[in-house]
Amino acid sequence: MPSASAIVSEVTRNSVELEVGNKAAVPILKQVYKTVDFPQALNTEVRGVNDLGESVGIYDDASGERHGFLRRGSGKLVTIDVPQAISSRTNSINNREEIAGAYTDGSNVTHAFVLRKGQFMTLDFPNAQYTTGSGINDLGDVVGRVIDSSGVQHGYVWHAGKFQQLDYPDSIFTYAISIADTGDITGDREDLAGNVTCFVLHDHNYIPVAYPGATLTGNCSINAIGEITGQFQDSQANIHSFLLLEGQFYNIDLANVAETDVSGISERGQLYGIYFDSEGSEHGYIAIAEETNTIQH
Repeated sequence: MPSASAIVSEVTRNSVELEVGNKAAVPILKQVYKTVDFPQALNTEVRGVNDLGESVGIYDDASGERHGFLRRGSGKLVTIDVPQAISSRTNSINNREEIAGAYTDGSNVTHAFVLRKGQFMTLDFPNAQYTTGSGINDLGDVVGRVIDSSGVQHGYVWHAGKFQQLDYPDSIFTYAISIADTGDITGDREDLAGNVTCFVLHDHNYIPVAYPGATLTGNCSINAIGEITGQFQDSQANIHSFLLLEGQFYNIDLANVAETDVSGISERGQLYGIYFDSEGSEHGYIAIAEETNTIQH
């Protein structure tokens, strides 16, 4: 499997000429997907998966309140709520079982957090009015989004106890979504003309990632192998998901669902995310085998 840097360099060379590939040749796209629904929840989303078979995400309970959750390898679901928070979101889990996420306090202020060995640690970007944690790698580095005192949105990386602001050049906003063990970061940005695309930040260089012919590309995530997932909007305003593998785009649309939103791919090649059923309800899903591109309830 190629390294992250090899795939980034392939995207750089072929960012204009990339074409949608044939998924029959890619075993990752033949997986069986297991639905993940938190009991009695209105909606469930799977946001992160590690290589130990554990996953995290969010759910809305019957009263509409938002909670985080951990799904253990056994399938057991556990609610994760930050103490005194009015809502909690768990967005990413690494192989050390550290979890990154966000919570909103009683004053309606949103903070990032890291949950490590049962202890919550709050992360607040200096002088920001909003901080959220979106991704965490095995080194404990965290990435996310902040809103500064002027209302401008930026990405950030938290490394060795220090924050670094991330801004894609000539952009209205920048979000950081995931960080691989290699240090490569993915995110979204909006240019000055209003076009939304993904990016990979590799070795201090911002590299654009845009699905060919799409009206927007977003929510991109990367693993340590350099495999990238994301979403795109077609000319009919329909949302689809994709896998970017060795410089080639592959569509990911689960059978018999209204919409497929891939959140990411683990280093084991396990895809996960959200799908919408015909009634518009959100369900989480996790790949469980390489057989066929179907949902197992």
